[in-house]
Amino acid sequence: MRYNGRTAAPGIVFLASLLIVARPAPSISAQTAGKPAAQSANEDAPLSESDLAHLREAVVPDLRKAVAIFNDDPGVTDVADEFKSCKITPIGLGALGRGVVVEWNPMQTPNASMINLYLPDHGAYRKLIAGSGFGPTILPGSRPVPDLVFGGAMGVCHATYTRYRFERGKYSADACDQETEGKDGSCAIVACENKLPTFPNPFPD
Repeated sequence: MRYNGRTAAPGIVFLASLLIVARPAPSISAQTAGKPAAQSANEDAPLSESDLAHLREAVVPDLRKAVAIFNDDPGVTDVADEFKSCKITPIGLGALGRGVVVEWNPMQTPNASMINLYLPDHGAYRKLIAGSGFGPTILPGSRPVPDLVFGGAMGVCHATYTRYRFERGKYSADACDQETEGKDGSCAIVACENKLPTFPNPFPD
């Protein structure tokens, strides 16, 4: 892979570094997320029953759309059952406080079917990013609200990484890198089809 004139190992190495360098706190399932938590401001403490109920209200409409890919007309019970299998991952968002990543991946594949980011907002939850694939990875830096990267991969040298930046009160995709196999067999970075600019290597040596 080439970044800033440097050649790295094939794309699978970059993919691994994306997953390892900076990850959210360990996931917990929605079935256990509501268990009483210690009275602390620990970012990876489980959600309370009240928080989980508010989160469910925000997630269910999004989850219903995802489930519909496999079930044309999912009922209330179908969606409720799938919510129980979701992974709930607290994530620190700097000045925004603690957000929550909700992942639904029924096939247990590297590319999740749904991986959305939500933030508490006046007793409810609002969606910040509707994602898929893997992530988010927090990019190191000094921004008050960190940049996040979501990715998707179809194999070595076939991965896409989208950077989301918080500006004007919301997260928006502002840069995108796509891997392609170079003539020498290395993985090179090219512009994505969505025409967003590429971004510098967030994982320097």
